[in-house]
Amino acid sequence: MIRIIKVPDWVLIFTLLFISFSNFAFMPKAHGQTNNSEPVLILGDRQYPPYEFLEEGQPKGLVVDVLAAITKEAGLNATHRLMQWSKAQELVQVGKADGHALMSATPDRKLKYDFSHPTLDVEFTLFVNAGDEERITPEALSGIKVGLTKGGFPFQKLSQDHPSITLVIIKDDLDGIGKLLKGDIDALATNRLTGQYQIQKHGAQGIVPVAWTLASKEIAIALRKGNPALLDKINRAIDSLHQNGTIREIQDQWLAKYSLYDQSAWFSHPLALMVGIILLAGLVIIVIGQFRRSNRR
Repeated sequence: MIRIIKVPDWVLIFTLLFISFSNFAFMPKAHGQTNNSEPVLILGDRQYPPYEFLEEGQPKGLVVDVLAAITKEAGLNATHRLMQWSKAQELVQVGKADGHALMSATPDRKLKYDFSHPTLDVEFTLFVNAGDEERITPEALSGIKVGLTKGGFPFQKLSQDHPSITLVIIKDDLDGIGKLLKGDIDALATNRLTGQYQIQKHGAQGIVPVAWTLASKEIAIALRKGNPALLDKINRAIDSLHQNGTIREIQDQWLAKYSLYDQSAWFSHPLALMVGIILLAGLVIIVIGQFRRSNRR
């Protein structure tokens, strides 16, 4: 006679988990994974907030978060190190690092680097004194004075597309904010996120971005030439993270963090306050009506 021994459920569950883990642990490495003995060193600029910057010695920023998501998705054993920008470029060129986390592809740069698929879109706009955002429009730029750094993307764009604008060279965005507040310039041209970061950090009240975009450009990871396998892994990860919305989510979090619009101000507007009262009154009427009907039953 065969005796049937009842095995406790937890024993069966533990056995199934052990078998599953054993199969996973000894299965061949999937395509796109990199052995942890092959470290990857990606460099960045320590003074480009809020894209890349150091906070208590630790890398922080939008690009830092995006690169971390990319290297994790690609299965890379990667380190993101921030330093002086000129030093970072030198180390990559002599082969002591694998690439840069943030760079726009230009014809000259393509001769030195292999660029990944785009990671982010950098949006450039004009920052103006509150009240001027309706006056300064794409159709009414002639004659205005715009502060910007020499040689940057806004400088190239405005020089080419709007020759009637008076370009005022500034040392950096902070210098431009000061000139804007004093009335020395009518607008500051810079990328939206950096401008919002500097205005919020330094408490520059009364400066807002215009509602329209001056221009935008794509940025990518720039790798030292000669490593197609690494480039392929990174491109696959970027495509996946764009498709599932991860990169967009990270970017939106950073944009919201440095937004110049105080959402609480919405409730101080008379029209908004009236709408809120009407909605609240309607909700109260509905609740009272439902309560009375239930009592009648």
